[in-house]
Amino acid sequence: MNKARVSTQILLYFLMMLLLISGCTNTSDDFIVASSAPNTYSISGTVSGITGVTINLTGASTTSVKTDTTGAFNITGLASGKYTITPVKAGYIFTPSSVAVTVSGGTVTVPDFAATSNSAARYSISGTVSGAVKYPVLVTLSDDGSATTWTDANGNYTFTNLVNGSYTVTPSLAGYTFALVSAAANISGSNVTVPNFVSTADSITYSQTDIEGIWNINILRKGTARKEWERFRISVDSTGVASCIYHDSSTKVISLIDTLPANLASDATSFYVRAGATDFSTGSVVVKIGSEKISCTYSQSTHQFTSCTRGFYGTTAAAHLQNDTVIEVLEATLSAVLPIGATSFFINAGTSTNFHEGVVVVQIEGEKISGTYDQATHHFTSCTRGFNGSTAVAHLQNVAVTEIRNNPTGETACPSSFNLTLTMASSVVTPSGTTAADLGITHMTMTSSKNFIAGTSTSTDSSYQLAVMQKEMRGILSADLTVDATSFSVNAGANFPTGTVVVLIGAEKISGTYNPATHQFTACLRGFDGTTAGSHLQDAEVALVYSLFDVQNKNFVYHQLQVGKINQWERAAGQTDAGGAIRLTSLTSPSGSASDMPKALGVTFVLNTATGRVDMSGTTYESFQGFLSDDKKTIVGTFTDNISDPAAVDIGQNDYHLIVFQMDDQTYPAGALPDGTYVAHLLGIGSQFGWGYFTSTVASGAMTFGPPTTDKISITLPTSTSGSISASGVV
Repeated sequence: MNKARVSTQILLYFLMMLLLISGCTNTSDDFIVASSAPNTYSISGTVSGITGVTINLTGASTTSVKTDTTGAFNITGLASGKYTITPVKAGYIFTPSSVAVTVSGGTVTVPDFAATSNSAARYSISGTVSGAVKYPVLVTLSDDGSATTWTDANGNYTFTNLVNGSYTVTPSLAGYTFALVSAAANISGSNVTVPNFVSTADSITYSQTDIEGIWNINILRKGTARKEWERFRISVDSTGVASCIYHDSSTKVISLIDTLPANLASDATSFYVRAGATDFSTGSVVVKIGSEKISCTYSQSTHQFTSCTRGFYGTTAAAHLQNDTVIEVLEATLSAVLPIGATSFFINAGTSTNFHEGVVVVQIEGEKISGTYDQATHHFTSCTRGFNGSTAVAHLQNVAVTEIRNNPTGETACPSSFNLTLTMASSVVTPSGTTAADLGITHMTMTSSKNFIAGTSTSTDSSYQLAVMQKEMRGILSADLTVDATSFSVNAGANFPTGTVVVLIGAEKISGTYNPATHQFTACLRGFDGTTAGSHLQDAEVALVYSLFDVQNKNFVYHQLQVGKINQWERAAGQTDAGGAIRLTSLTSPSGSASDMPKALGVTFVLNTATGRVDMSGTTYESFQGFLSDDKKTIVGTFTDNISDPAAVDIGQNDYHLIVFQMDDQTYPAGALPDGTYVAHLLGIGSQFGWGYFTSTVASGAMTFGPPTTDKISITLPTSTSGSISASGVV
C-alpha cells in the first residue's frame, strides 16, 4: 500500500475504563484472502421438569428457541454483548425466572432452570436506574423468587412471569454505588414499579502500593538520532525502586561486531578493538576473527581483551590484520543427544561461556527453544520446545547451539546500570533516576484499574517517546489457606480483575469471584481444571492464569504507530480463528481504506499461559513481543519489520512499531462519556515530532480542556466539545 509520510499522534484516554488505546499490523501485500464474517458465539443451558419450553433471548439481540426432548437449548450466531435468558411455558414458573449473561469472546452455559407447575396469574416488576451510569447495570431479584437481568441503554429493566409474593430488587455494577441500595417489591394482584435507583461513581484513590509489583514496559521513540522501540520487564518494590528483569531493544545492540585497530600476532594474548562497540559481553567472552575463535576476558571501559586463549575450540591460531572484523560468538554444542520431548539439556563447557544468564532463546538446527540458562553449570532448564512457530525435533550430540535474540538486532540483557524509581501522587506516576532520564519517561498516568500506565517525555539525546506499562497480576496470600477453604484474601497491592478469575497458587488452580475493594476471593472452586486442592501458607504467590482461549476465536481492533523509514498511523479490525491465526477485515491508514479486504496475515498469536507474554509465529513478526493485560482484552507490544536485513538498522531501513490489539468482545455503557477527569498522552512521529499531554473534564457529556503540556509540537484544543461511546466501544 502507498504509505505517506505524515505527522501523527497517538491518543490515550483514561477514567473508569480504558476508552481508547492503540494496536498494530503490517500492510504488506503478502496476505491470504480470508473470510470477513466476525466470530460469533452461543448460549446454552437446560430446563428440568418439563420439555417444549420457549427460551426468550433479549439484550444485544432478540430471538426465541424451544428446548428439545431432553430440556436442552442452544442459541447460536450471537455477537459479544449483554443478554437475558427467560424461560416461558403456560402453567409453569421457573427458578430462576431469568438469567443475565455476558458473551465475551466465547460460548456461555447458563445454570439450569427448574420448572414448577403453577397456574397462578403472572405479573411484572420494573424500574429504572439513573445517575452516573444507566447501562449495563445488573439487577438481581431475590426472596420469593430469583432472577437477574440487565438494564437497557436508558436504565430501564423488567422482570416478567412472576406470581404474587414478596421480592427484593438490588442493582450492582463494579465502580458504582446506588441509592437505594435495594428496594422491596411486593406483588399482590398487579404489576409493581419500584423506586428509582440513582447511581454514583465511586471515588478512586491511589497510593504508592499501587505501583508495587512486576510491570511490562513498551516504549516507542523518535528523534533525530534515534527511531526505535524498547521494552523492559521490571520489578518495583514497596518504595518504588525498580530492578530490571529483562530488557530488549530494536537498535541498542547492532551486531556485537567491531574491528582491530592494529595487527594481531598469532601468539598475542591480549588486544584492543576500536571504541565503536562497547556492547561485547563484559567478562568471559568468545570472539571470532577470520576462522579463529579466541576465548578472552573483555573490559567495556577499555575495549581490551585480555588473558586470551588462542585457537579456541579446535580452531587454529593465526595472525590478523588491522581492520579485521571481531565478532562475539554466541554459539556452543550439545553435550549429549537431545530427545524430542526433553525440557532440559547441557552444552559442552568449553565451547562458549557467553550465553546470557536467565531466560534465553537458542536455535538448534531448525528448532528454536526458549529456556533458562545457568552459566555456572552450562545447563538449560524449563525449556519450551518448538518455540516461536518452529518444530520440535531430536538433535544429535555436538550439534551447534546458537543463542538468538527476540529481535535480530536487539539486546536482551538488562543495562549494567539501572537506576529507576517510580513515585505515585494521585494518579500521576513520576519516574526518577538516571535510567528515567535516559529512557525519556518522566511523566506518566495510571488508569483507574491500576494495572495500566502511559506517559510521554524527552530523553537525554532529545528523542521523544511514548511509554506504556502493564502490570502482571500477582499477589500473595494474606493468611494460610486450608485445603477446603472457599474464600481467601490477598495483599492490598494486588488488583486482580473484578468478577470470576482463575488463579494459580503452587500447582493448584482456583476459580473464584474477586472483589477489588476487599481484595477477597469468594465462592471458590478448589482444584480447578484438573489440579489438586492443597493447603497453602501465608505469603504464597497468587498468579493470574491465562489460557489459549484468551487469544482464540476473538474479534479485535488494533491501532499502531510506525517510525523509521515510514512514519504513520494505522488502524484495522479483524478476528483470530480457533488456533489464534490472525485475519483482517478492514484496514485504514493515512492513504485511505484498503480495498483488498479480507486478508489473513499468515501468523498466529502464541500465548505463554504462565506469564501472559504474547509472541507471533513465523519469521515476518519474529521480533514481536507483547503482553496480554489482566482483563484479557488488551495486548501491547512492539516489533520491527524488514528484519530480514539486520544491517539495515544502521541506515534507517527498518520500521519500528508500537502495537495495541484490543479484543472487542465486550460491551460498554453506551451514550455520553462518563463524567470525570481524563488524561490524554500524544506522540507526534511525522515531520513534526514531539509529545504532549493534557487533561479534559467531562460533565453530562460536555468536555472542557486544561492547558496542554508539550515539547516541540503544538496542540490547539477547542474551548469545549462533546464525546460519546457506543456499546461496542467506539469513542
